[in-house]
Amino acid sequence: MKTNDLFPHVTHFFSLYKNNPSAVSMHKKLLAASKRIISAEDVIDAIDTVKPLYEDSIRMLEHDIVDAGFDHRLLDLQRRIFRELEHLLSFAQRDSRHHIMMIIPVADRPALLSNCLESLKEQCRTFQYGGTSIDKKGTPYYKKVSVFIFDDSKELSNINTIKALSSELNAFGIRTYYVGLDEQSILLQQVPPELKKDISRIIGDARSSALSHKGASVTRNIAYLYVHSVIQQCGEKALLYFIDSDEEFSIAARHGEAVKNVSFINYFYWLDLLFNSIDIDMLTGKVVGDPPVSPAVMINTFLEDLISFLEIISEMEPSDHCVFHEPVLSDAFSADYHDMANLFGYQEKASPEKYTCALTGNHTVRDTFTDFSKRVMDFFYGLHPTRTQFYRHPGDATNIEHARTVYTGNYVLNSDGLRHFIPFAHLNLRMAGPTLGRILKQQLKDRFVSANLPLSHKRVLADNTMHEFRSGVSRNRNSPDLSGEFFRQFWGDVMLFSVETLTENGFPGKTVLIDEISSVVSSVHEKLYHIYKEKQAVTMKKNRKLNHYLSDKRYWWNSNDHLHDTVNRFKRFTQLIDDNFGVESKNLGVISDTIAEGIWTQKIVHAIHNFYRDSELWDTVLNTNFVVKHSL
Repeated sequence: MKTNDLFPHVTHFFSLYKNNPSAVSMHKKLLAASKRIISAEDVIDAIDTVKPLYEDSIRMLEHDIVDAGFDHRLLDLQRRIFRELEHLLSFAQRDSRHHIMMIIPVADRPALLSNCLESLKEQCRTFQYGGTSIDKKGTPYYKKVSVFIFDDSKELSNINTIKALSSELNAFGIRTYYVGLDEQSILLQQVPPELKKDISRIIGDARSSALSHKGASVTRNIAYLYVHSVIQQCGEKALLYFIDSDEEFSIAARHGEAVKNVSFINYFYWLDLLFNSIDIDMLTGKVVGDPPVSPAVMINTFLEDLISFLEIISEMEPSDHCVFHEPVLSDAFSADYHDMANLFGYQEKASPEKYTCALTGNHTVRDTFTDFSKRVMDFFYGLHPTRTQFYRHPGDATNIEHARTVYTGNYVLNSDGLRHFIPFAHLNLRMAGPTLGRILKQQLKDRFVSANLPLSHKRVLADNTMHEFRSGVSRNRNSPDLSGEFFRQFWGDVMLFSVETLTENGFPGKTVLIDEISSVVSSVHEKLYHIYKEKQAVTMKKNRKLNHYLSDKRYWWNSNDHLHDTVNRFKRFTQLIDDNFGVESKNLGVISDTIAEGIWTQKIVHAIHNFYRDSELWDTVLNTNFVVKHSL
C-alpha cells in the first residue's frame, strides 16, 4: 500500500521538512512501516509505530505555526494531520482512549455559554477527537465527547435559553445532558439521611430542593457526585473536564501588532495522552485573555498603566500618529495584572504596561485617547484593558510542571480525582481553586500537575461589557458596586493563605489542632488587612495623580472643547474609583467590622478544622449508589 495513499497529509509535511534531519528520520520510519501494510488488517499492527511519528510531526509543525504568527496554511496542515491520525485510529479499531466528559457550571449567563459551546463545536469539527458514529436514529455523533451542563440559574428566561442551547449542541452531534435544579434535587434526595446535615458544607442543604445561585463551588461538588454515578455506568474510562461558561476552546495570541483568537490546541488529544502516559489524578490548565481575578485586586496596576498612557501622550500633539501598536512581550502567566502578585511568589512588575491600541487603519493620538476613554469602564466588570494575557509556546502541550493552583475554569480529573472535592464551598469565597491547589499539592504531589493547555478567558460579552459580567459585581443605580467582590476576595485570601501556611506544616496529612488553626487564621487576616490598607492608600494616591491629568489645563485634552465628553468619561471612572476604593467607601469598613466581630474568622477556623470530617463524609457519599438518568 502506497504511503501517499494511506498517509497523505503527514507525507506532505515530510516533503516540506525534507531538509530537517529529524523529519527525514521520521519519514524513513513511516516508509518502513508502510511497506509492511499489505491489507487493511495490517494497519492494526502498524498503528503503534505510526502514531508517535504523527505526534512528533505535529509537535514540530506547531512550533513553526507559532513562529509564523499562526499562518493559516500551516494551521490547515496541522488540522489535516490530526484528522488523518483520527481516521487511522478508527480504521485500526484500536481506539481505547478516554471519553472526555465536559462539565460546565453556569448561572444566568446564556450568551457567554453560547460562545463557549460554539467554540466546543469548532474544537470537535477541527480535530475530530475520537471520530464519529451513527446512533439508532441515523444521526451522527462524536463517540468520545459528551457535555453535562449544570445550571444554577435563577431567571426562567435564562433557564429556557440554556436548555435550548443544550438541545442545539445535542443536535450538532455532541451528546449533551442538561442538569438543572430539578435533576440536582433528585440527586440530593438520594443522600443518606444521616449525612445530609454535615454534607451541606460541601453540596449545600441536601435536606431540601436545590436552590439557584448556590455558588460555583457547591455546584461543582454536586457535579462531582452526578458524574461519579455516570462513570460507574458508562463502561469506559473517562476524563472529567471542568470549564466555566466564560471560557472558550481557543487561545489569545499576539504576533507583532496582530492579535488573534485561534483554535490551535487539540485539547482532548493531548489530555488523553498525558493521562495515559503519566500517573496523574488532576491536571490544571491555565487561561489566556482576560485575567482570572477580581477587579478588587487589579486596580493599582491599571491606574499605573493609565497614568503612563497620559504621560506619554502629554508629550505629543493630538494630531500625531498613534504609537500604541508596538508588540507587548510579557509572560503569559506572570500574574502581573495582580496588585499583590508578590504574595503568590511572582515578582511585581517594575514598570507600567504600555497600552495597546484597539483601533486599526490610519488614526491619531487623539483618536486613541477617545477610544481608550470608552474602554476604561470595562475594568469594573472584570476586564483589565492594559494587561491581556497572551499565549506562549515554550514547549508542546505535553510539557507539564508541578502545580499548586487549580484554575477552576480549566481543570481535568480522572475518576480517582473525584475524591478531591472543592473544600469550604459553603463559605462561597473567592480563591477556591488556589486553596484546593495548596491541599492537592500536599496530598497528591506528583499526581497534581499543570500543563500548557490554556483556554481563552472572556470575562464579558464583546458587544456588551455590562451584560453577564462577573457575578460578584452589582450595579447600584447603574453604577458598579464592588463591595461584594471586596468581601469575598479578602476572606478568600485569608482562607487561601491560612491553608497555605497550614499545608507547609503538614495539613491535612497530619492532624492540626483547632488552636493552631485559629492562631494562623488570626495572623493571616491581620497581615492581609494591613496590606489591603496599604494598597488603598496607593490607589488613592494614583487616583489623585490621574485627576490632576484630567483637570490641569496645560494638557491639550483639557483645553479642547471637542474632547469634553472624552475627558468626562475618564473623570467618571476616577469618581467610581473613589466610590469603590476610597477611604469613604464601605469596602474596607465592612472588612474591618467583620474582623472586629470575629464571625468570619471563626467560620474559616471551623471550616478548616472540619476538613477532616468533610473528607470522611465525602468518601462515604461517593460510595452511595446514586441513580441518575443518562445514556452515553
